[in-house]
Amino acid sequence: MANVLEILSAVCLVAGGAFCFAAGLGLVRFPDVFMRMHAATKAGTLGLGLIVLALVLSEPVLDVLVKAVLVAVFMIMTTPVGSHLIGRAAFRTGSPLWERTEVDPACEAFREAGEPEPEEDRAGDDPAAAGRSA
Repeated sequence: MANVLEILSAVCLVAGGAFCFAAGLGLVRFPDVFMRMHAATKAGTLGLGLIVLALVLSEPVLDVLVKAVLVAVFMIMTTPVGSHLIGRAAFRTGSPLWERTEVDPACEAFREAGEPEPEEDRAGDDPAAAGRSA
């Protein structure tokens, strides 16, 4: 049984290393910030998860398991938030896109980082709302 766990641990470790390598390669090779962000977050998270799984399989002790679970949970909770903030900042600042990227024309309204208009200003634009306030 120990031999099987060692083999599974080695496979997970090599696969995790390969995914982390792919994430690093994506950061260097992809043409724009959105593709780079995607490579770093998806492949990096999967790579770390596999490496943590390899650690748990190689050392089946409770304290190692608890620490590994905490590392995995922290990574899973923080990576989406960080990538969302990076993507939002890149989008709003007009980061250049890859020339083959298709852009939805309606999304340009989201580039402005301003606050929404107050209700009073919008009520004058809508005839139905103006009728209710009178």
